[in-house]
Amino acid sequence: AMGSSVNVDIPVPNPDPIEMFSMHINYMKGSAVTMVQHMAWDFLYNRAAVHFEVSPSFPTTMTQVTRYDLGYFLQSAGNSLSTFQCENLTMTGHVSKFWALPPNMVFKGLATVAGVQAYTWEFLSTSSSTKSTEKVVNPIWSSLESKIVRGAGDVMQFSIGMSSMNPVAYMNLNTSMGYHYTNYIVGNPPLSAYVVPELVSHPDWKCPKSSP
Repeated sequence: AMGSSVNVDIPVPNPDPIEMFSMHINYMKGSAVTMVQHMAWDFLYNRAAVHFEVSPSFPTTMTQVTRYDLGYFLQSAGNSLSTFQCENLTMTGHVSKFWALPPNMVFKGLATVAGVQAYTWEFLSTSSSTKSTEKVVNPIWSSLESKIVRGAGDVMQFSIGMSSMNPVAYMNLNTSMGYHYTNYIVGNPPLSAYVVPELVSHPDWKCPKSSP
């Protein structure tokens, strides 16, 4: 439940989360989880990975591994031998910053968000668009990215935990759709996070190199 905000008299600066972390993202529609995504993100070392579990809105697993530090990009879909597909592309670039938070956020105080006490900020959406706090690692994956659709004037809320000071949620308060962040760990994710799980579980499955 989102809960109602309670104003507090202490100043809390706008959040600026560290761009090295791992977490799970629960895609929310009201109180229902429609999709679960695992993420590892390391802006400093120029690598990132996302993995979607099978869920009500995702019939199969999907993974994207961006290793600009090593010059390649993997994307895969499928969790059985008959459905598994994987691409291995030579690619260079730089992982973007994940937390693209707008400068016009207004601190709204404490609220219960995703079951925890959290500091909250709000801002009005100025146009009908998609989410602004999560960027795709690479445009190749953009068609597979689930997004919060928002209309002009929708109230967007970002929150961080009062105790942990880690991101808790990003929600559209008008539609009750958004993201809950769980299992949040600050710091460089281990290299084992940057793999296609199916290739680890099935060493005989292949991910052939292809042209970009």
